[in-house]
Amino acid sequence: MCTGGTLAQLPILMTPFWLDLLVEQQRVSSVGASWIIGWEFLCAAVSNLYMVRLIFRYSARALGVFGVLCLLLASTLCAISQELPVLWIGRGAAGVGEGMLAGIAQVMAAKTAHPDRAYAVMNMSVGLSSLALLQVIPGVAGHWGAAGIFNLTALCALVCLPPLVKLGRGSSAGTDRNASPRAKAVLSRSVAVFLAIMIASIAVQGLWTFAVSQAHRLDISRATMSHVMTVSLLCGLLGSAASGFLSGRLPRLALIGMGIALLAVAAFWFGYARSQLLYFTAICLLPLAYGICFPLLFGLLAKLDPHRATAAGSVASLIGTAIGSPAVGIALARGAYAAFFWGNCATLLLAWGLAAYAAGRRESQADGSASRILA
Repeated sequence: MCTGGTLAQLPILMTPFWLDLLVEQQRVSSVGASWIIGWEFLCAAVSNLYMVRLIFRYSARALGVFGVLCLLLASTLCAISQELPVLWIGRGAAGVGEGMLAGIAQVMAAKTAHPDRAYAVMNMSVGLSSLALLQVIPGVAGHWGAAGIFNLTALCALVCLPPLVKLGRGSSAGTDRNASPRAKAVLSRSVAVFLAIMIASIAVQGLWTFAVSQAHRLDISRATMSHVMTVSLLCGLLGSAASGFLSGRLPRLALIGMGIALLAVAAFWFGYARSQLLYFTAICLLPLAYGICFPLLFGLLAKLDPHRATAAGSVASLIGTAIGSPAVGIALARGAYAAFFWGNCATLLLAWGLAAYAAGRRESQADGSASRILA
């Protein structure tokens, strides 16, 4: 579960570094780069959607190995050549692998006794791995450029291959098609969570894309940015730990609202940042809010339907990520910096409203009763 989740998130960590190098070398424009990112995550979403059908036919091991091999071969191809056609093919193939791995990790987490905490642990695993890699990436980028970063991604995929191969032959990511007879009764609520995850992912990816642009505007060096990202990842670990600890102690909807409110504050500071201090504060708030909010959204989806809907939950996240980068890229090209904040807030408010509908009155009361009992 942690291996698949880490590998699926790895390209998101690597993307700003190789993208910045390619833009700097004028191999691709800023707007063109945002479209390549969108293409990668769109391929991941399509792959994940198709995997929802495959999990009932093949073992978790077979699907996981296929996903790792896609990521390995795609990263190797991009390391060999960074020409635009090769990047489109390579990042598309990498997206296929990411979609497979993300879906498997989500379903395996949903099948645990405490999905909220399982998602929080998976996020912490991703954060720790990212923190370790962040100490290496700047040196690799400085010595070998974008090709070195792609080779590092391929190496990580190769290292993660043995744990997936060791999964038992009978290990299945899913269950029988008719295993969840209540799926039809909760369809509307599952769709609401699906949309909430997608919309919140648009906002988060938009914030990350905006953060990269603002770093150039504020003349922040790559070395400084690396140190800031280290602190940012530590904040993400803190958010995931808080989500796991507070799950069951406080109402889920209140915790989701807290995470979304922090995202809105980060959007405000990004949109109006005129100093590096505000920028650094906002970039630390972003992963903290993500770590609190997203494990609970996926936990809510797992509670409604731990099989098909949960597997498709990764699709929602990937579609949102695919939309977020190009949308913000277009806004930045037009210089609409202040409008970014208001659009982001409206998006986050809509996501919270959908989560509130999906949680329902009964669950809110149940969560409140549980918190009172624990208290």
